Amino acid sequence: MVWWLQFIIIWLSIDLIIIATGWYIATLKAYFPNWWEQVIACEVEPDLDLEAEPVDVPGFGLGSKAAK
Repeated sequence: MVWWLQFIIIWLSIDLIIIATGWYIATLKAYFPNWWEQVIACEVEPDLDLEAEPVDVPGFGLGSKAAK
């Protein structure tokens, strides 16, 4: 008897996420078209040189079994 109550609560949680996403797409997205790109552009300086070097990760890459 408790399992169906848990199922209903989970179902309503998923529905709430779907409804909120749809509401965002229908209303707010027009006002904030690329907000994540604007946030990144504001935080990163132009000509920023990041020092990076390759790292050997075991089991990952062209020689790994997953790539074959």
